[in-house]
Amino acid sequence: MADVPSVAHAPNSGHVVFQQDCAACHGPTGKGDGYTTFNPPVADLTSAKVSTQLAPQLIRTVHKGRTSTAMGKWENVLSDQDIEDVVAYIRGLRD
Repeated sequence: MADVPSVAHAPNSGHVVFQQDCAACHGPTGKGDGYTTFNPPVADLTSAKVSTQLAPQLIRTVHKGRTSTAMGKWENVLSDQDIEDVVAYIRGLRD
């Protein structure tokens, strides 16, 4: 019997997490045009600056947040798997 991936590990789980927890600020396509605004503005996740970061750097940003920005830490909100999934999704936004 083949292993069936759980819902948490399904290929689109990063998209689901993104839409539920990230899109309000980063926008539905990650361009930083969500319906909430901040100063400084939120990151455009499709930018070269973000897309050239390695996955571990992005995972750390989601876990720990970024000082002096609205990006809070998500380590107590999202599971490690959810964070890995959303980072994988974010890394594909520029494609």
